[in-house]
Amino acid sequence: MNIEQICNILDSEAIVQTNLFSHEVSEYETLHNSVKSLETSGKELQNLEKKVRGLEKPLAKFLKADIDLIKNKSDDKAMKTLGEKAFKNGKLEHALLFARIISEYDSQSIYALDLICVILKKMNADASLQKEAIEKYLEQDLLDTHYLQELSKIHLQEGKRDNAIIDLKKGVQRSIRKNNPQELKICSISLDELIEPNDKKYLMSTLSRATKTIEKEKINSILVELEKRNHDDVEYSISLLKEILANDPKNAKAKNNLVEQYRVLYGGSERCEFCLESSGLLSEGKVKSNQPADAGRIKRRKHT
Repeated sequence: MNIEQICNILDSEAIVQTNLFSHEVSEYETLHNSVKSLETSGKELQNLEKKVRGLEKPLAKFLKADIDLIKNKSDDKAMKTLGEKAFKNGKLEHALLFARIISEYDSQSIYALDLICVILKKMNADASLQKEAIEKYLEQDLLDTHYLQELSKIHLQEGKRDNAIIDLKKGVQRSIRKNNPQELKICSISLDELIEPNDKKYLMSTLSRATKTIEKEKINSILVELEKRNHDDVEYSISLLKEILANDPKNAKAKNNLVEQYRVLYGGSERCEFCLESSGLLSEGKVKSNQPADAGRIKRRKHT
């Protein structure tokens, strides 16, 4: 299915759902066909530009968009901006026309697809149609993590949990390649909610490698967020705290949390003392392994 076919479906849905299309649209279609046949330069185009200025405002805007694209094929980003403005003002039919204009000059335009994806979501269009538009968009823009998150939500609605996980894993990788910690945080937390405990090693190793691309303190904020969310998953929490300390060895809060988690896991055993010592926590005087009050507190917490 191409952009034009998606637009056709949207046209019919919009007419049925909200009776949005006005006389402006049919009038525009007639003029639009004549604009498309024009040369990229010459007197005819100049004359039409003058004529356009005297038309009703919405029509003038659409025809000017046509002319701008004839003159400058790379202007589809500006058309997308106009479409978004129309969409925000409740002019869904106008936004669709802008998407059409762009796609007729560039059938694979990511700007037209982006606009269509936004419109589809607002209209609560059929999930399969939304998915098709998003997948088509992602073919063109391989680094867009926002739409990977949208795709994962659709897959979850369809009961395809494994597909949703794959979408989010791609989102994690792409946000690292884009050097975008905010998108990485959103994808990481969404993925953390879906994956099984034994698959969390994937997320840990990915975030660990990401410190080469994204500043350590930004990765640390993601790790801290994950640790808060997974505080009861002791082994995973320990691995997150270790990663935080690898990035920030002087982080006293992480050290104290790590001590607490080791005691939850091993109580006051030799294994606990060994782990604390091998982590350099005993030697720093952070803890004493034979503190009965602490051990009792942790044991009580373990049983609650």
